[in-house]
Amino acid sequence: MLHSSDQTLEDTAMTTTIALYNTLRRPVLDLFTAPFRPRKRGLLDRRSLSDHFLRDIGMLDGRVPPGTIG
Repeated sequence: MLHSSDQTLEDTAMTTTIALYNTLRRPVLDLFTAPFRPRKRGLLDRRSLSDHFLRDIGMLDGRVPPGTIG
């Protein structure tokens, strides 16, 4: 059985955890979705994507074969 002070500590910890999750969730989602957000005319912002990734998906010609780092 939890005492009143133990329950208060548990409630505070839960509230802090939820607040931290909500604070961090948006920046983490932004990090992963930023390159794929629609830009003007519905195009991807190519400046957000690395040259290696662009080569791998066929958007950039180069002497480095896809799937390798040269």
